[in-house]
Amino acid sequence: MSADPKFDHIDINEKQKVLNECVEAENWLREKKQQQDALPKHANPVLLVAEIRKKAEALD
Repeated sequence: MSADPKFDHIDINEKQKVLNECVEAENWLREKKQQQDALPKHANPVLLVAEIRKKAEALD
């Protein structure tokens, strides 16, 4: 967590919630990338831009 005083007004629980959501999003993306990397080049993708946008909107 940031020790920067400009973030002192944010509750520690809220900071932890954001951090947890970021970790989950990174894990999701890593998993999807591994699945995609395992596919042959001609196969349909497991990860679509629409899914990435949906995930990004959920994090906003």
